[in-house]
Amino acid sequence: MTTSKPRIAFLWTTDAGHRSQLARVRPYLESHPDIDASVFAIDAWDPTKRLERMGLGMVAGRIRASLTVRQLLRSHQWDGVYVMTRGARFNSRSLKQFACVYASDATPEQLAGMTEYEGAGSPKGIGLWIDQRTFRSAYHLELWSRWARDGAVAMGVPPDR
Repeated sequence: MTTSKPRIAFLWTTDAGHRSQLARVRPYLESHPDIDASVFAIDAWDPTKRLERMGLGMVAGRIRASLTVRQLLRSHQWDGVYVMTRGARFNSRSLKQFACVYASDATPEQLAGMTEYEGAGSPKGIGLWIDQRTFRSAYHLELWSRWARDGAVAMGVPPDR
């Protein structure tokens, strides 16, 4: 009896150091014998686009990444999704349809508090609610440090997630 391999989408941001991470892990994922992996690089920043040239790249990039993630989540029937991109923030309803692992090295609120980070400024109101909803929608959170875990708990995410 043959069984088909699970179809897993890996949605990976190419921001900051994540581009080199993706380059290292992609060959392993795509050649793994036990899964049917589809690896997608989510490039939010595009210097050829008008909004980036007008200095609105941060906003345009987030919208572009969100739309790309939405299209990828809706375009196939995945058995699981591994998300390593903030482009998932506006797709929490879609994330609930899959066994989704959301990976993060920090919460958006923590990143916003870092003055050297391009998007400095703590998310308030609707932005904080969107971030909380995204973290809660994932089947599992893969937080890379105690600092990130503590930040998620401070956002109201149960500690066992």
